[in-house]
Parts: sequence; C-alpha cells; structure tokens
Amino acid sequence: MDRCPHCGGQELHWGWSPHNVSGATDGRLCTRDVVSLFYLGCDSCSATLTTMHPDKVAEDLNMRLNDV
Repeated sequence: MDRCPHCGGQELHWGWSPHNVSGATDGRLCTRDVVSLFYLGCDSCSATLTTMHPDKVAEDLNMRLNDV
C-alpha cells in the first residue's frame, strides 16, 4: 500500500500502541492484560489503514530474513 484509500495521501507511517485486552482498569493491569499493536496510519487524514499483532510482524520479518 503506497496511498491512503481515504484521501489519496502518500504520508503513511507505521506506529505502535499498547492495547488493553482484558478490560481491567488502569492501575489494576497485569502484563498479560496488555499487548502491543502495530498500525499503519495516514498522516494526511489520520485514518488507520491496518493493524497487525506483534506475532504477525515477527513472522513477516523472519520470512524476509529467510529470503535474503
């Protein structure tokens, strides 16, 4: 993907964010309650274009490493 399907912008960047998967309130979280999600966002219109779980990111990186 090289353009945003919403606005046509080309300013796309990967980022990450912690995500609460248990519904526990802040201050009562355990490490098992939080995962990191990677997301591809458009800087022009702030749309989130896709999200990826860290396991998928690691799998994709390992596949690229094996292709080298």
